[in-house]
Amino acid sequence: MERVASVHIIDVPYQIDRSYDYIIPEPILALVKVGSMVVVPFGRGNKKQTAVVVATKKDSKYDSLKPITDVLEYPVLLNEELIGLCLFMKERCFCTFGAAMKTLIPPGINIKTDEVYQAVTPEDAAELKPINMKADIVYRYILSKEGVKLPTLIAEFGEEVEQVLPPLMKLGYISKATQVVKKINEKKERYVRLAVTVDEAFGFIEAEKAAFTEKQRRIITMLIEYPVISESELLDYTCCGKTVVTGLSRRGIVETFYRDVDRSVKLEFEEPKSFKLSEAQKEAYDEICSLADSGEPKAVLLYGVTGSGKTNVIIKAVKHILEKGKQAIILVPEIGLTAQAVAIFASYFGDRVALIHSGLSVGERIDSYKRIASGGADVVVGTRSAIFAPLTNIGIIVIDEEQEHTYKSERTPKYHTLDIARFRCAKNNALMLLASATPSTESFYKANSGVYSLVKLTERYGDAVLPKVLIDDLREDQSRNSEDMLGSRLKIEIEKNLSLGQQTILLLNRRGYNSHVTCRQCGQTGECPNCSVALTYHVFSSDRSRGGRLLCHYCGYTEPAPSTCPKCGGTHLGFFGYGTQRLEDELTKNFPDARLLRMDADTTAVKNSHSDIYTTFKNGGADILYGTQMVAKGLDFPNVTLVGIVLADSSLYMSDFRANERTFSLLTQVIGRAGRASLEGRAVIQTYSPEHEALVLASKQDYESFYEGDIAIRKAVVFPPFCDVALFTFAGDVEHDVEILSERFAEEFVKAHTLNCPSQPIIKFGPFKESLYKLNNRYRRRMIIKYKNTRKIRALFNSLLELFAKATGRNAFVDLDINPSII
Repeated sequence: MERVASVHIIDVPYQIDRSYDYIIPEPILALVKVGSMVVVPFGRGNKKQTAVVVATKKDSKYDSLKPITDVLEYPVLLNEELIGLCLFMKERCFCTFGAAMKTLIPPGINIKTDEVYQAVTPEDAAELKPINMKADIVYRYILSKEGVKLPTLIAEFGEEVEQVLPPLMKLGYISKATQVVKKINEKKERYVRLAVTVDEAFGFIEAEKAAFTEKQRRIITMLIEYPVISESELLDYTCCGKTVVTGLSRRGIVETFYRDVDRSVKLEFEEPKSFKLSEAQKEAYDEICSLADSGEPKAVLLYGVTGSGKTNVIIKAVKHILEKGKQAIILVPEIGLTAQAVAIFASYFGDRVALIHSGLSVGERIDSYKRIASGGADVVVGTRSAIFAPLTNIGIIVIDEEQEHTYKSERTPKYHTLDIARFRCAKNNALMLLASATPSTESFYKANSGVYSLVKLTERYGDAVLPKVLIDDLREDQSRNSEDMLGSRLKIEIEKNLSLGQQTILLLNRRGYNSHVTCRQCGQTGECPNCSVALTYHVFSSDRSRGGRLLCHYCGYTEPAPSTCPKCGGTHLGFFGYGTQRLEDELTKNFPDARLLRMDADTTAVKNSHSDIYTTFKNGGADILYGTQMVAKGLDFPNVTLVGIVLADSSLYMSDFRANERTFSLLTQVIGRAGRASLEGRAVIQTYSPEHEALVLASKQDYESFYEGDIAIRKAVVFPPFCDVALFTFAGDVEHDVEILSERFAEEFVKAHTLNCPSQPIIKFGPFKESLYKLNNRYRRRMIIKYKNTRKIRALFNSLLELFAKATGRNAFVDLDINPSII
């Protein structure tokens, strides 16, 4: 009999996050298994903590073990695969087990330990020293509760209660305790049913008039016809109140009970469109199915030009997997693409599809997880977080637009979705299918090296052809005013599309009205007081006459736009740069009759706004869709024949080695939105750098030539895929402490590397200031390490993080990100 459980505590610091052994008491022996959430006493004070059982065994190397005190029941149980995934993330992402676990489970499930105040009994209090009236009121309030948290006491008595609590504790009237409360964001609905037989119910209806009121008879009659009905419906149909049901319940004639309300998203889907795979698609499909049926974990990169019909191949592949009795996860990079993806896959797989993404409410996400875990759905569509869906028999994981940086988490744990997909495919002997017209350089390198299988689609599906692309050199546009955003060529093409009744997509990868406001007299630029970045000028879309505001896109700080310079008092302010709001004004001015639709972070902040914009444009409700990179990926509109890139240079000169790759990918993707059906497509790229290789190759849709140039550069200067990159970030509220911490860490790193793994080659840069040095009132420095990801190097990183987690105070801390999306 396995009487010992190895557990991981949910909320512990990084330096003490490890497995702990506990004895399983006899009464709960049958309830404790791998994946169970339990309550355990932890530390010298035996503070109650929530923990997860990661293993059970017959005995322990430790002689004296504390007992598990309780088992918590939750709707989503972590199975052995997900437990292993938490441990994998702990090792590879350098996070705590608890941080990994909280990423796996949906929000709304309470797994925290609360510190509460508890009172002694009145009998025990009578033997203590007397207290004043104020303290007695607080004591009696705590006595009336099972446990009271400090915020509750402050809300009841005000902040002065903090002065009363210490004396009460010292005298013995109250004590601090820890409490684990099971709390799940669930919704239940009350139902009513007969508690007697139907024959008995008929007898009550026919009984003498004095035995039952008319309303009671109506209730009984309705329950005979509808044996189980929600109380709200019952009362609505019979025009009765709750007291009628209560009266019948007391007499034992009816009974009430509760059922869970399913808040998972109800998908609306159309009839599936029939299609026939082309010869090239059929070859790709056959190869993908062959790999999926191998019984081994496999990975394949489906590389196809825009409009080549990759989605059709994916649909057929998923259908093949489902016919084998297995399950599928389909990931898209952004919430804006889930509406289209869900519409497509729901039309083919109906209510077998479940949706998961961060835009859902807490209740919707919990109920989606419960539905998936109970077997109610076997196709999960969503963004990054859907990779953790509690499926138990995965056959395929599809990652569409796999090159997108949104698949990398920027919050702890800083995982990459591809790493999680590889782990889950390995555990399920499943296929990982990556799909893109512009794969990441790392993925295409693995495909060419044989790590992934490479499947190509080199031509557009059906009669569609790649759009004709014009690179418009804005330096030579003499008719264009220097402040105009639209060049003369792009205006002509938009006018042509409007006259033909065809649709246009415009890309400008910056939101707001102007990028910054600067005084023309002293040069002062409006900066965020919390971040070392210029404030962006925004206008009110509902009332332009109200003026605008300056907004920080990092911390959310906002202030009214100034009429004079706050430094010199000058009135000559310059509004420089432009964003999607200003583009809206210029479009309205040049094309007053055009119906405009904007898609950026400002217009999609409201729930379901992505879906509403997509549906409106798809149904012909707008002539021009313009916005940030949201408009560039995955959208398929047959009537779009023109794409315009308002300024292609904006991402070319970022201080990141992936800048060219990102620019090429973004331009290729947005150009690919044009001419996807029978109508011929065209695109205009506005730029001041027409000779730049990334722009030239994007205009030709020549990914492989771009890849050859990019991989050669990366090999020469040693960047991924020829190394891994560790980014150590040092941050804190006190600038001097951050600098000291970074220097100390760098010194210890060099010493530890020389002592423990000198044979492991590394290249070290820094520490130095971040380009965005101050963010949300925290100063930031960084140190970059290029290395090969081995067990020894990971152990080195872990030991240093544990050491400095103990040593650092409140004013500064160190964080580690492996292969960050932006360096």
